[in-house]
Amino acid sequence: MDMTHDFDQRTPDTDQRPAGGLATLSKTDDLARLSRVEAERVAALIRAGKKANTLAAYQSDLRQVAAWLLTDKPALAAQVVATDSQGRALLCGPLPVEAVLAYIVAKQDTLAYPSLRRHIASLSTFHGLNGAPNPCRHQQVRDTLKGVRRKQQHEPKRAAAMRREHLQQVIWAAHYEHERGINPLAAKRDRALLLVGWAGALRRSELAALTWGQVENVSAGLQLTLRLAKTDDADEGQLVAIPLQPTDWLCPVRALAAWRSACMALGVDMTSDEGKALPVFCPIGQSDTPRLGRTLSGKSVGEIVKKRAALAGFDWDQFTAHSLRAGLITEAHEKGRSQVDIMATSRHKSPDVFANYVRPSDAMKRAASKGLL
Repeated sequence: MDMTHDFDQRTPDTDQRPAGGLATLSKTDDLARLSRVEAERVAALIRAGKKANTLAAYQSDLRQVAAWLLTDKPALAAQVVATDSQGRALLCGPLPVEAVLAYIVAKQDTLAYPSLRRHIASLSTFHGLNGAPNPCRHQQVRDTLKGVRRKQQHEPKRAAAMRREHLQQVIWAAHYEHERGINPLAAKRDRALLLVGWAGALRRSELAALTWGQVENVSAGLQLTLRLAKTDDADEGQLVAIPLQPTDWLCPVRALAAWRSACMALGVDMTSDEGKALPVFCPIGQSDTPRLGRTLSGKSVGEIVKKRAALAGFDWDQFTAHSLRAGLITEAHEKGRSQVDIMATSRHKSPDVFANYVRPSDAMKRAASKGLL
C-alpha cells in the first residue's frame, strides 16, 4: 500500500474515482502544474525518502482510519475509501476537519493517547504527501488531542536506563553462563550485542541490521558505519566510534572479536564479500547453533535484552532494547561528558529529544537548589 493515493476528483461528467495508486495533487497546490507522470515520479521519490518502518506504521494507521470511516461515516467513506487487492480498507481522499475531530472523539476511550496522536500524525503526513489542505493542523484538532491527553492523564512511558552497574550484572551473568559451557555461542553473541548496543547507543533496528561489512577495526577500537539509520535523512551513513575498554569482560571490542572468531570457526570468511554482507547478530537455535545469514528482528533484539536481564535477576519488564541506548546516554551525561560528544554517539538531531534522556536520578543531582540552603 502506498502512502499516496488518487484523491477523488469528481466532475459533472463522471462519478468514477481515478484508478491507480498515486496522488492526483490538489488543484490549489503549486504542484498541480505537474503532469501525471511527473506527479507519479514525485510521489515515488517522496516514498523512497521514508524509512521502511515509518511507512509501515503510516500504512497501518491509515487502514484503521479507513476502516472506521466505513463503519461510522459510510457516506464520506463512499467518496474517500477504496479497498486494495487483499480487501483491506484504503484511504484515497482528503478528510474534512469534522471527520478528524469525530475520529478523535470516537477513539478517545479505546486508543491510548500515544496511539491516537500517531494516527493523527499519519493522517497529517498523508494529506501533506498528496498536496491537500491538512485538517490535522487545525487548532480544534490540536486542542481536542490535548484534551484527550489530559483526560487520560498520560505520562510518557520511557524505557528504564540500563546503567553501568546494571550492565555489569547482566554481562557477568552471561559471562558465567559461557564459562560453565551453557549455550556458549548464544552467550558470546548476547554479550557482544549488549555491550556494542550500550557503547554505541544503538537502536534495536540498528543492531538487527548491522552487517560485518559495516564494522571496521581501528587501533583504538571499532568504527561502525550505520546505513539507513532513523536520523540519517540523507542516507549518507552514520559513523559510531566504540573505543576499547580497560576491563576485558566489559569491553565491547573484545566481546565482538570473540563472537566474530566463533562465527569464523564455523567456516565463514568475514573478509569476503559474502561474509561482509552477513548480519553481525544472527538467530541461534535451541541446540546453540547459529543460523548464519539470517537476520534478527528488532523484536528479537528486545527479547534478548529482557532474557539476559532476567537471568541476571532483574524483572522481565524492567529493561527493553532501548534501555541500552538510554543507559549509555544517561551514564555519560551523569559522568560529565559534554552534550555535543554524547549526541555525536547517539546521533540525536534535536537537543529537546536528547533532553528526554535525563532520568530522575540525574535530574536530582543537577537540581539548581542543591546545597544552597
